[in-house]
Order: sequence, then C-alpha cells, then structure tokens
Amino acid sequence: MDTSNTNTVGGLPDRIANGNLPSGQRTLEHWFDASAFAVPTPGHYGNASPYSLEGPGLYVHNLTVSKNFKVRERINTTFMAVAQNVLNHPTFAPPAANISSTGTVGVITSTKGYLGARTIELRLRVQF
Repeated sequence: MDTSNTNTVGGLPDRIANGNLPSGQRTLEHWFDASAFAVPTPGHYGNASPYSLEGPGLYVHNLTVSKNFKVRERINTTFMAVAQNVLNHPTFAPPAANISSTGTVGVITSTKGYLGARTIELRLRVQF
C-alpha cells in the first residue's frame, strides 16, 4: 500500500498512543495494542519511530562444566559437558507488525529457528 504517493510500499504508521502493553497483559495472541497505530493519510509519511515496540525478549541460559584429569605423566584428559538452552525456554520471534493486515497484527506466530530446544553435548579430549 503506497499511502505516501512516492511509489514505495511499506513505511511507518502514524502513532496515536504508546502501543506497548504492560508485561502482565501480553500474550502470544495480543502482544501490543494495534489500535495505537493508524495507516497514514494519503500523501504523508507515518510518524512512528522504528523499533518503538518491545519484543518478546531472549531467555537462553547455557552451561559448561569441565574437568581435567592427568592419566599418565604425559597424557592429559579433559571431560566437558555442554548444555545449550538449559531451561528449555522457547524463544519467540517478533510479532506481526503490519497494521494494514487485519487479524494477524500483534500476534506472535513462530519461534526463532536458530535457537532451538535444549541440547546437551559430552566431550572427551585426550592430549599427549
């Protein structure tokens, strides 16, 4: 939708109110107040600043534990346990923010693909 009449698609909406909900009111189906934004009038750019909404955040805790052993005089062994996303907390993607589309604005529909479920690795290294 080219509301600015500049032959471009996209842009920023007009910001009427804050839009960020208190943390206790945020759900995956209603992350921010979409009624705080409006489509700009034809011939104008929106006044909302980029990145003005708070996203779901990132909660990932990693843990590494290692122990060195001396097997012989010249042989050292290291045992290591590595756990990524120890608490197995989901990491959600940002909510849909296109105010021109009705129904999905403010809804979180996916997780971040590069931060998956908990993984645990056991490593053994022998040096001689």
